[in-house]
Amino acid sequence: MLTKGLIGIIFPAAIIFVHIMVTGNWKVIRRLQIGYGIIIFLIVAAPWHVAAALANSDFLWFYIIREHLLRYLGMRYPKDYDTVPRLLFLGLHLVWLFPWSAFIWGLVRNFPRSIRPQEKTERTCLFLLIWIGVILTFFLFSTTQEYYTLPTLAAFALLLGKAMADLDMREPSPKWGLIGLGVLAAVTLLTGAGMIALTWWGDHSEASATLAGTLRAQTEPYLLTFAHLHDLTPATFRHLAPLVYPTAGLLILGPSAAFFCALRNRRRLSFLVLATFMVGLCHFYNAGMVAFEPVLSSKSLAKVVQYHYRPGDKIVVNDFYERGSTLNYYTGLQVYVMNAGYGVLWYGLQDKTAPKLCLTQDELINEWTSGKRIFLFGEQGPLDSFLSLHPDFNYRVLAESGGKKILINW
Repeated sequence: MLTKGLIGIIFPAAIIFVHIMVTGNWKVIRRLQIGYGIIIFLIVAAPWHVAAALANSDFLWFYIIREHLLRYLGMRYPKDYDTVPRLLFLGLHLVWLFPWSAFIWGLVRNFPRSIRPQEKTERTCLFLLIWIGVILTFFLFSTTQEYYTLPTLAAFALLLGKAMADLDMREPSPKWGLIGLGVLAAVTLLTGAGMIALTWWGDHSEASATLAGTLRAQTEPYLLTFAHLHDLTPATFRHLAPLVYPTAGLLILGPSAAFFCALRNRRRLSFLVLATFMVGLCHFYNAGMVAFEPVLSSKSLAKVVQYHYRPGDKIVVNDFYERGSTLNYYTGLQVYVMNAGYGVLWYGLQDKTAPKLCLTQDELINEWTSGKRIFLFGEQGPLDSFLSLHPDFNYRVLAESGGKKILINW
């Protein structure tokens, strides 16, 4: 409740209730000790919510109506989020479960033969299927981000594990397992080959000397979690060639080796190869996140600001707060925002008692020439737009990294 909001209550309660309703096992409610659970829950969660409501008169409306109901219905303002198409939303489970999604067809065998099974294994499978079904149904009627169904992955993992165990114990090996591995090997082979081709064709000009220089410039806010993927270009792959080539090689060889083992009826070895492949893929994924750190984070720029900062200086983020939120995080210093008519700060800034943290362009320009030391942070696109409107704006670049700059007036 304290970390996930009302969803932390709704999902477990709905899953348990639907399971009881389907199985007709109402007697289990007595063993759940719901009364004691509610008391413990209130002791843990209520004090913070009561204190927040007493300190902020609009808290309950903001928290329950705006951030839960209106967001679920896609009616929250400002709408700083988008929704993923339903088919893509469901299809992405093949990505979240990769490479074990090769055995997704085995889930059909986990469906119980009746809605009120007597066998313990079938009862467990029914509970896991209801777990998945409740969450997917809930989000099919709401705005959806790519990662919203991550709470289903634990249930999927258990069901896939059972499908793989059944596959290992059956003689002869069912064809669906071999077909799944074959499809996986084909997909990863094409993906790896595509990555190599993009890297080979990528531009290697002076503009691509930095990772940020290879990305498509975006002036609009990112409304989906993985929207950054649209920024990638062949030049990006070329710039990251030392990382892309071994990743592509792993994609080509790993699942293909697992498929070959399965063809030889070495199923456990096939599973081991896939597990080893996944470890290697996680390593390269982590290396990719490290490579993109200057683009996705402003940690290095924050350290520069922190080094030069003096009491009385002002740090200003050009455009909405999210573009420079890591400055606030890494420095622990007060950050101001120019033209913050959007994003997470919008609602709070409407309060008459809120501190004045939002500046207009005219206010910034007046302060810029007042003699007060100012750090102006901005991403390349929005910053260029601001500077084009004010050609007489005098500044010096203190630091730049990942397509972002720190401008100063001293």
